[in-house]
Amino acid sequence: MVISLETSAGMYTGNDLTMNVSLKCPNNGKKFKLELGFDDWPEEVYWRLVDVNAAVIVAASQESPGYGAYAGMSRGEITIQECITSGDYQLQIFDSYGDGGTSYIVTAEGVQVGSVAANAYTISATVDFSI
Repeated sequence: MVISLETSAGMYTGNDLTMNVSLKCPNNGKKFKLELGFDDWPEEVYWRLVDVNAAVIVAASQESPGYGAYAGMSRGEITIQECITSGDYQLQIFDSYGDGGTSYIVTAEGVQVGSVAANAYTISATVDFSI
């Protein structure tokens, strides 16, 4: 966010003030960010974030496993942000057609912990990380 103050008679405002605003997670949660870069068929992708120790899905492209969450979208990028607890995680990526095509960048607490290029997998790929 950039704030610009207007100068008035007898008052010097100085330079623009830049403020960084970010999500603060409740209950000592940790920031998780997933950046997806789609090809021409975003409806082919399904992803889920699994808490490895609890064996539970903590976030996913849609509530029940399946494809089509991004149907109707065109080639482009989206960013998903979640608050998660400390622990061991696995991001699981699936492509229904088996040709990959969606790139992923995984960030935990502001540090990139993994990435998968669009052409680096066919049916599935995983990214393991701890936070």
